[in-house]
Amino acid sequence: MKTLNENKNAIVSLIVIVLVLAGYKYFFSGAPIVVDTSGQDIGNDVLELNQRLQTVNLDRTVFSSPGYRALIDFSTVVQDQPKGRPNPFDPI
Repeated sequence: MKTLNENKNAIVSLIVIVLVLAGYKYFFSGAPIVVDTSGQDIGNDVLELNQRLQTVNLDRTVFSSPGYRALIDFSTVVQDQPKGRPNPFDPI
């Protein structure tokens, strides 16, 4: 028991080192990621999305409805602010 108390820091350090090494091996030694670069599937999702967007029809009568006309614009105009230096990292 006396030996255990005297070497407590060494034992804890050894356990921490073993856990760090095991974690490193677990996270960084996995199977490599294979990426298909044949070019056949690149951009197909964009083309499919474009085709779906082309079929969308908007009903323009919504903009002339009384509910839309009753909306109030609460936006405020932002005044121009003075600009700082062109490069703030230049020495003064």
